[in-house]
Amino acid sequence: MADAIMAVAALEEPPLRLAVGADAIESIRASLRSRLAELDRWESFPRVPVGEGV
Repeated sequence: MADAIMAVAALEEPPLRLAVGADAIESIRASLRSRLAELDRWESFPRVPVGEGV
């Protein structure tokens, strides 16, 4: 893992997050799918115009 971190740290434009470990990528994808599903469920909820919130 240290080698991967050192290699990424040397990049001109390193990623904001580094998925390290066998299950990391699928775990991140599952989390993102869950968040997208939540966003989709509430997408049609009436929105308050910016500046008019409580």
